[in-house]
Amino acid sequence: MSQGWMIEADLYNTDFGDTTCEGQRSRGYSSEPNDDDQWTPFRLLDADGEVYFTGRSADIGKDAEFAFSPLDYFGSKFGCVTLEYWSEGKWVEL
Repeated sequence: MSQGWMIEADLYNTDFGDTTCEGQRSRGYSSEPNDDDQWTPFRLLDADGEVYFTGRSADIGKDAEFAFSPLDYFGSKFGCVTLEYWSEGKWVEL
């Protein structure tokens, strides 16, 4: 079973030329998903609705503690306050 999350695009640090967070993974991240349907695209936004990071997670809809972990990890450091995930053709706030 796949688990964890990974940042696939770092839009925050691209703007400022800092070290990128692309490729940052959660502990226990499984890089070889058994089924692509297990992975849910997500994005992290600041209070103004600007997207800072996009990624994929195998934890959305399974356990709130793990589903929110990308926001917990990046929120305080970069000012992200919202995690949205892709569901049925639109972004939905978790």
